[in-house]
Amino acid sequence: MFNMIGRYYPTTSDIHKMNPVAKFICLILFLILIFFINNMYLLFLFSFLTILIILLSNVPITHYLKVISSLKVLFVFIIIVNIIFNIPFYFSILSITKIVLGILYSVIIVFTTEFNDINYALNKLLSPLKILKIPVNQIVLSISLAINFIPIVFLQAEKIFKSQASRGIDFKYCNIKGKIIALSSILTPIFMLSFKRADEIADAMELRLYSCSYTRTSYKVYGWRFFDILLLMIHSVLFILLIWRGR
Repeated sequence: MFNMIGRYYPTTSDIHKMNPVAKFICLILFLILIFFINNMYLLFLFSFLTILIILLSNVPITHYLKVISSLKVLFVFIIIVNIIFNIPFYFSILSITKIVLGILYSVIIVFTTEFNDINYALNKLLSPLKILKIPVNQIVLSISLAINFIPIVFLQAEKIFKSQASRGIDFKYCNIKGKIIALSSILTPIFMLSFKRADEIADAMELRLYSCSYTRTSYKVYGWRFFDILLLMIHSVLFILLIWRGR
């Protein structure tokens, strides 16, 4: 499961062909809408929209389900905290639904957008900040590398997990103290390998004379299709309706 988190899934779909700028604008609008919604009926509407986009992405449903199943501990924690503070169960379900929808939509973008496309979209969206003399190119590079680094870290974690399990470390049936010790045996090599991988990437970029001070070009032509405009209009209309409803 680890090696599919944050990794581009190569296939052909309308979501894959979307302009990356349109994808990120839809993601921003969707996350804002989810944050301010407190109505279960509206959440059903956004759940339907999310499921529809998942089906259009042509990415196997099991990929999304495994990402959500990895968060079950977080969901149990939210429910326990709400019970402790006497928060109605309805709000627990509401919060969990918001988290699930937000993560699913974010994962859709990650599964259907290549690294260079993410870099292009972030550069376009943050380009107005150049007026304020903000180093947009450096910020975009840092964000892009961080996003690209996620599957690498999880892949290393999976390898270390299997390696430690082959050495007899019990991760499933031991007590809490044993799980803490087992977890520490994984975290230390993960950090060491992550830092080593980061140094290798920095050396590779330095050898290729990569610099953020130059204007970046793209070999792709990112046009706007009817599907891009349609999906963007749907999100914009929902955003306007939310503002109008709030008034």
